[in-house]
Amino acid sequence: MTTACGTMVYRTFPIKKILLLILLCAAIVVSVHAIERHGEAAIKIANCISSGGSLAHLINPETGRQADVCKLQNGIFGILISESDGQNVTAYKNRNTVLSKVLCYLGKSGFCH
Repeated sequence: MTTACGTMVYRTFPIKKILLLILLCAAIVVSVHAIERHGEAAIKIANCISSGGSLAHLINPETGRQADVCKLQNGIFGILISESDGQNVTAYKNRNTVLSKVLCYLGKSGFCH
């Protein structure tokens, strides 16, 4: 929207456009699927992993996908799944509060140490 005030022209940006821009910037690190499906948690998990917070790195030999596990501030574990080329697939919280159970969950999905 453009408004005129005397000879000055000001552009105003609706809040929805600003939020969309923020989400698009976050999608560079986190996939669109992760943001749409898992919201703010996906961004927190990606930030945790990218800042060196990965507690475990697993690979699925069938798909080549990689899983990184981090512990969020609230004690819940986050999982970041990415393709073999590093492209993010998704990021989500795991309901387990014990790392061994999270690793067992990933093992049942085909991921190995």
